[in-house]
Amino acid sequence: MTTPRTIDGLTEKVRFPAPVPVGSRVRAGVELLEVTPGGGRHQVVTRITIEREGGDKPVCVADTVTVVVPWRPRGAEPRSATSRASI
Repeated sequence: MTTPRTIDGLTEKVRFPAPVPVGSRVRAGVELLEVTPGGGRHQVVTRITIEREGGDKPVCVADTVTVVVPWRPRGAEPRSATSRASI
């Protein structure tokens, strides 16, 4: 069995549409936008939205890009393409 491992991640775009007053309650949600397989790895694009309780628009919206590769112990045989599970 392989376990996914993140090898690189970055924030592509960050927006701050509204301020956050001191003492505000906030919550965050993550939306999966895209998964692109290729070259034995997957590129995952997500959008993180942070909202303020009682606010009419989000206080932060950030798009992130992460590259994920399957992790195999040293010396382990790679699985064939037909048995490979997608992330």
